[in-house]
Amino acid sequence: MEPLCRHALGAILYSALTAYELGLIKILPMSLHLILDGLGGIALAASPFLFGFSDWVYWPHVLFGLFSVAASLVTRMETMLPTGRREPA
Repeated sequence: MEPLCRHALGAILYSALTAYELGLIKILPMSLHLILDGLGGIALAASPFLFGFSDWVYWPHVLFGLFSVAASLVTRMETMLPTGRREPA
C-alpha cells in the first residue's frame, strides 16, 4: 500500500477515536490528535525520499504532508461543554 493511502487510513482511524465533534469513540484527547497529525505530516512529506521513489513522484506527498503539519500548528482548541456546545471565549 502506498504511503499516502496508509497515512489517510491512519488519520481516519485516530480521528474516529478522538474526543471531538466527529469522533465516534471519544477516547483520545484533541492535543494528541494534533500531535499525530503533525508527526504524520512530517513522515508523509519525507516518505518519497526515505523510501526511494522521489524520482517518480514526490509533490503530492510533500504538499499534503506540509499542509498536515501547518494545520496541526494553527488549529485552535476550545473546551467542549458536556452539552456538546463550545465554551464561550
